[in-house]
Amino acid sequence: MIPATILVPLDGSAVSRESLSSICHLFDPQRYQVIVLRVADPPAGVLAEPVRVLPVNGWGLPEFHSARQFETSRHPIYPLQSEASLEAELAAELLDQSHSLIDAGFSVQPVVRFGDPAEEIVAYARSGHVDMIAMATHGRAGISRLLVGSVAERVLKASPVPVLLVRPVAPRGGVMEHTVISLVHQ
Repeated sequence: MIPATILVPLDGSAVSRESLSSICHLFDPQRYQVIVLRVADPPAGVLAEPVRVLPVNGWGLPEFHSARQFETSRHPIYPLQSEASLEAELAAELLDQSHSLIDAGFSVQPVVRFGDPAEEIVAYARSGHVDMIAMATHGRAGISRLLVGSVAERVLKASPVPVLLVRPVAPRGGVMEHTVISLVHQ
């Protein structure tokens, strides 16, 4: 039997990791595998400013404004290099954050994408490699929700697969409780 795949988006916050314990409690590691997804902003490279060239005896002599400009002109870091480095760093972080799933027996695969979080989560779900999305919601309401928006809400509206939303509840006796607020398939 081929295991079903659960996509778990994590944004680096403690709240987003709350969905991991719910997965451990609700799903059988023999029947489900997990893809942990981190969507980040695309990194920029470190490139030098254009150098001003001074004409000296028929030669063009570069004029650098600082030692940093000189160093980055000699050793630029291109955006693709920054992206590869950040991707490796975030994938390692995802595996580190997924120890509870791994310890419970789940097969875990880290995936890193760059772009808008809701769009990338839905695009990955549409790729056909996912049977369900399980994600925590930050539980924002009112003005903060209007200003920041809700990634969970956007995913819920556009997802081609069922979405399990988990809302962290304030700790009781030092233990964080979770409430599964919905499992929706549109």
